[in-house]
Amino acid sequence: MNVLHGYDGENLRAGIDESQVSILLNDLPRRMPGVVHAIALAADGMKVAWTDLLDATHADKLSAAVSSLSTLATTVSFELGTGAPSYTMIVMEGGTLLIMPVGNRLCLAALARPDADIGGVAGELAATVERVGELITPAQRQPAAVSR
Repeated sequence: MNVLHGYDGENLRAGIDESQVSILLNDLPRRMPGVVHAIALAADGMKVAWTDLLDATHADKLSAAVSSLSTLATTVSFELGTGAPSYTMIVMEGGTLLIMPVGNRLCLAALARPDADIGGVAGELAATVERVGELITPAQRQPAAVSR
C-alpha cells in the first residue's frame, strides 16, 4: 500500500481503519434507501473506501471530482468569510451528490437517486461522518527537535 503524505509530511491515512470505513459506507444504502454509491477520500483526493457497487476505476474518478468540489466549496467559503462548509450538495437530473467533511483529513460523499428523501440521506450521511470520525485516531507525531 502506498502511504500518502500531506504537504507537511503528515501521513494522511495514519489512524484510519479503511476496512471499518468500507463497512460503514456499504451499510449506508441499507440504512437509507435511495443511496446509490458512497465514497470516502483523503484530504489529498485519493480514495480510501467506497461502496461495493462502485468499481475502482469509477471510484478513482469520483474521488478526484469530489476532491475538486470540496476544495472549491472551501475556497468559496473562505473568500466569503462564511466559515468552513458543513456540506456541499449538487442536484442533477439523475440524482443528488452530497459531500461532507470528516475533520480535516477525510470527506465522505454519497450519490442519491432523484426520488430519494434528500433530508434523510443528509441525516444518514451526517451520522456516518460521525461514526467515521470516531474511527480516526490522531496520527502519532514525533516532537520536533529543538536546536540551540
